[in-house]
Amino acid sequence: MSARPFMLFCVRFLIFGTEFCVGIFDRDGITFSPAYDMFQDTETFIRVVRSLACNLSIEDIPTVRVFTDVEAQKLTGHTEVYPHVVVSSGDSNPRQWCTIGPPIWTSLSFLGRGTNVWRVREYVVDVNQEPLLRGDMIMKTAWRSSARTPESDIYMSIDQFPVGLAKFECGGDVKYAGYPITMQNLRSHAVHNFLPEGDIHPPTPVLHRLILGTVGRPLWEYTSDFDLLARFRDALQGEHLVWMSRAVRSS
Repeated sequence: MSARPFMLFCVRFLIFGTEFCVGIFDRDGITFSPAYDMFQDTETFIRVVRSLACNLSIEDIPTVRVFTDVEAQKLTGHTEVYPHVVVSSGDSNPRQWCTIGPPIWTSLSFLGRGTNVWRVREYVVDVNQEPLLRGDMIMKTAWRSSARTPESDIYMSIDQFPVGLAKFECGGDVKYAGYPITMQNLRSHAVHNFLPEGDIHPPTPVLHRLILGTVGRPLWEYTSDFDLLARFRDALQGEHLVWMSRAVRSS
């Protein structure tokens, strides 16, 4: 799934001997279907193969919108191999964001947070202005545990941002049809079984998204030893302030 950052899960077809089953892989583990015999359950075998032969693309994901080459050309002035995708901010914020180019960084882990970082611009639908606003920002998407404090809440608890901490723009848990996208909700069979926000038990991975107004640069692009040490100092100061803010809130 690291090659398809916006995929919420993937499906695999497993064959062992004369038997087969289907596995659904997501950020909370693997769910297997019952095993069938391909010779005794030939009809089921054919139906499964036929269903999985449809390879969904990024355009088929309901939580994102993908621009066509014509739309991308009109918005950015050029087309790229990697598609431009419009996504929501997360939480109840109505602002939308358009990815610019491929992700800056993507986690290769399977059962981890699945973090991916993008360069984005705000996308607005207004007849009086261009839809794609100037000024790049950073979008970070990851799966967090519902038992832990959301990263957006930590940012909002900070009154004064130090130099080394990225400026928080907006963000929160990503929702679809009014409900947070969680592994527990994705594995439910009916909409009325979805659990509302704040009532997730036992803990489950939740899709979380942050928009940061600070566009940094990689550490390996430092220009001098002083520049490198200054970046380390800024990072440590930011980490210290975050921990101090959390300690004050919990006291």
